[in-house]
Amino acid sequence: MRILVISQFFAPDITAAAFRISETVHILLERGHDVRVVTSHPHKASSSDSAHPSSIDESLVRRVRLRPVGEGGLVRYLRHYLSFMNGGLWQGLVLRIKGWRPDVIWVTSPPLFAGLAGVILAKVIRCRVVLDIRDIWPDSAVSAGQLSKEGLGYRFGQKLETWLYKSVDAISCVSTPMAQYLRARSTCPVHVVYNGVLGIDTREADDSDTLQKRICYAGNLGRVQGLEMLIDAFRRLTRDEDLSEW
Repeated sequence: MRILVISQFFAPDITAAAFRISETVHILLERGHDVRVVTSHPHKASSSDSAHPSSIDESLVRRVRLRPVGEGGLVRYLRHYLSFMNGGLWQGLVLRIKGWRPDVIWVTSPPLFAGLAGVILAKVIRCRVVLDIRDIWPDSAVSAGQLSKEGLGYRFGQKLETWLYKSVDAISCVSTPMAQYLRARSTCPVHVVYNGVLGIDTREADDSDTLQKRICYAGNLGRVQGLEMLIDAFRRLTRDEDLSEW
């Protein structure tokens, strides 16, 4: 199957979205699918991270240069997101003009404007489109303090969200509660595709005889999780002699 993946985040960026999409593309390629990716130039990684190529052949990836957010503000965020939407549409059209036509577009949101790019492109080149939802926007943006529920941006985001759910052939998402929310707002099939990791070596590497108790955190690493607070609190607790074995 020929699959066009549209995502604003992709390796070597260091985000939950980049991990999810990059590893999904890796799996699809391993299974023999013909995959192309439209994404942005790295903007969520340091220069040293970006210097290391991902495991995906860059000849399969078309990158869009984004307008920087700068100091923030609604207008700057809109310009930032619209720059990817416009660039993504163009890159998808270039692929089609050069003779490569996808059977399906898999576009991931947030941002919602990426989803809009996928829907418009699918209508132009006449193929199916699947919308991948990683966060419920605009409500997640309100929870993160990026939008006000009374603001124009939130109301516009709600209308765009509803339109997207009704304009796609299927939806994928990352959890069962999210699927329940989406099924109540869309008539298309909704599938849960959990986040995961590629195969890793889980054998114990430490041959020391020292008894240690360990905690493993499994979850998102992002601004909203505030994991640095948990790490700092744990560091303080380990100064207690009763906790020295952790």
